[in-house]
Amino acid sequence: FQAMHPNYRIQPITEENIALAKEMVDAWYTNRQQTDPDGDYLLEIRALNRAFAHYGALGMEGILLTDEDEILAVTMGSPMQADTFDIHFEKAREDVDGAYAAVNCEFARYLRLKYPNVKYLNREDDLGIPGLRKAKLSYHPDHLAEKYWARLWEDEDVC
Repeated sequence: FQAMHPNYRIQPITEENIALAKEMVDAWYTNRQQTDPDGDYLLEIRALNRAFAHYGALGMEGILLTDEDEILAVTMGSPMQADTFDIHFEKAREDVDGAYAAVNCEFARYLRLKYPNVKYLNREDDLGIPGLRKAKLSYHPDHLAEKYWARLWEDEDVC
C-alpha cells in the first residue's frame, strides 16, 4: 500500500469532514450492492447511518485514510473499557490494494498514541463470513470472546 500511495495521510473524523466519510461509505455500499445484489446490508447501513448522525453523542472516534484528498478508507469505533477500544466499522475502497490493512494499522497506531492504556482492539464479530474470519485471525488475536444471547423469561414460574 505504501509503495503505491507514498503520500497517503490519515486524519481524524471531525464535524468538518464527516460528510465526506459518509459519502465514501455510501459509495462503498452502492458498489457492494451492485456486485452482490443478494447481500443483506440493510442493518449495517442503518447502524452506520446512526453512527454518523450521532457521532459525537455516541463517543465515536475514527480516521480517514486519504491520498491526494481522495478518501480510500474509513474506520471508527469507541472506547469499550479502560484497556479496550471497540472497532465498529471499517470500510475501504476495494479497488485499492492494501487499503483495509493500511487503515487498520493506522487506526491502531492513532489509538496507541491517543490512549496509551489501551491494550486490546475489539475487532467485533466476523458474522461467520469465512474471508472476514480469516482476515481477523491473521492479526493473531490475544483471545476470542465468547458471544452469548440472553432473553427475558416471560413466565415467572420457570426457574
